[in-house]
Amino acid sequence: MPAGVKILIRLTDRPSKSGLDDLREKLRQDLGLEQDDFYVDGALAEVTGEDLLHMPVSGGIWFEVNLWRSYYGVGYERGDIELFVRCAEWLEQHLYGCEIFYGHDVDDKSIELFDQVVREKYTAYYRKVGSEPYDTKDAKRAEELRALWE
Repeated sequence: MPAGVKILIRLTDRPSKSGLDDLREKLRQDLGLEQDDFYVDGALAEVTGEDLLHMPVSGGIWFEVNLWRSYYGVGYERGDIELFVRCAEWLEQHLYGCEIFYGHDVDDKSIELFDQVVREKYTAYYRKVGSEPYDTKDAKRAEELRALWE
């Protein structure tokens, strides 16, 4: 089953509708993304209703970046982790005090805080192995590469 990326943002204050619309457009422009790079609800979709029960921590106002991209992580080295890191950095610059969480859409247990330390770890792993662990047909080689995460 393909795994899509899930990037969540927790805020303490709700942005105004016009402010949020401006952020959506600026996010797309600054990261070189098009409207079809996002799921149908578009960029920065607010998380509401029962979906709030599945957030990694309680409280706050939640948004999903809503990128239509494959996840990148140990054991699933497919997505564009460099884009996800740039996105997180952009969000921190434009949504002061936000918390960013990262994982995949297969289950809620994968979602973790995506702070600078975690982003640096993902970036270092990507620079060492890229997509090779996922692409290789050699299971032993994939295991050796994935051991570089530690």
